[in-house]
Amino acid sequence: MYRTNVLIPNRTVRGFRSVQQRPLGIAYIVFENAEEAEKAAASLNGTALNNRKLLIKAHVPYSPVYKASLKKTRSYFRKKKCEPVCAAVPEVESSETGCKDGSCEEVKLNTSESEENSIQGSQADAPEYVEVASKSEREVSEDTIFVGKISSKTTDTDLRSFFADFNPSEIYIFKGRATGKRRDSLKLGYHSQVSALVRISIDNGQALAIDQLSKQKLNGKSVTLRPAFISKIEEVKKAVAAREAYLKKEALEKEEPEKESHVVPSAESSQVDGINHDNEGS
Repeated sequence: MYRTNVLIPNRTVRGFRSVQQRPLGIAYIVFENAEEAEKAAASLNGTALNNRKLLIKAHVPYSPVYKASLKKTRSYFRKKKCEPVCAAVPEVESSETGCKDGSCEEVKLNTSESEENSIQGSQADAPEYVEVASKSEREVSEDTIFVGKISSKTTDTDLRSFFADFNPSEIYIFKGRATGKRRDSLKLGYHSQVSALVRISIDNGQALAIDQLSKQKLNGKSVTLRPAFISKIEEVKKAVAAREAYLKKEALEKEEPEKESHVVPSAESSQVDGINHDNEGS
C-alpha cells in the first residue's frame, strides 16, 4: 500500500488571548488506486489509534443530486410514518385570497385522546374527515379576480387599463401583512403586500382574463391572477365601509368646533343651535 497524500482538516479556535488550530477529528488519505483504498478500509476499519476507535470507509464525493435523493427518501419515510394521521386531517390551502389582511393565521387542531386513537387506529375513519373537509372549502367568485403581488405604486387607473378588454366595474386596492423573507432583505419577518380585487362585467370574463393576462406584467412586474374567495371580497368591502365611516366621523368632528366658534352667546341663538343639532342627529 502506498499513500500518496494525507489531509487532516483543522479548525481555528479564537480565544481572548490566543488562536489555536485544532483538528476536526477526520482525515483524508489518497491512495494510488481504488483497490489499495478498499484493502486499507477493510483491514483497518474498527482498529484503535491513540486509544480511539477508527471508522474508515471510502470517501463519497459531494453530489447535489445525491443529497436531494436523500431528502426525498427521508420525507417518504416520514410521510409513511404519519400517513394515518395525515389522511384524516383536512388540507389547508395557504393563499393570498384566503389570508386575513394578507397574513395567514396558524391553524391548531385540538383533539382528545380518544379521537387521536381513532384517527391513528385505522384508515376506515378517513372518509368521514375527508367529507367534512370538502364541505369546509371556501367558495370562489365567478366574476371577481384576485390580483396579488402588485406594485405599491399601482393605481385604480392602472388596473382599469390592464383589464380594459374585460370591462372592469369594481376595483379594490388593499394592503395586507404577509410573513416571509423579502428578496432584498435577509431578515425574516412581516412585510406589507399590496393586492387588488377586480370585478369583471362581461360573461365568462374571469376565465378569459386570467388566461390572457396571467403572463403579462403590470407596471413592469409579474402579478398573480386567480378567482377571488367570496370571504375575501366580503372582508375587503367591510374594511372599506368601516374606513369610510371613520373618515366621515372624523370630518364631522372637525366641523363641530368650527360651528361652535361662530355661535353668538345668546339665549335665542343657543336654542336654534340646539334644534339644528337635533335635526342632524335624527
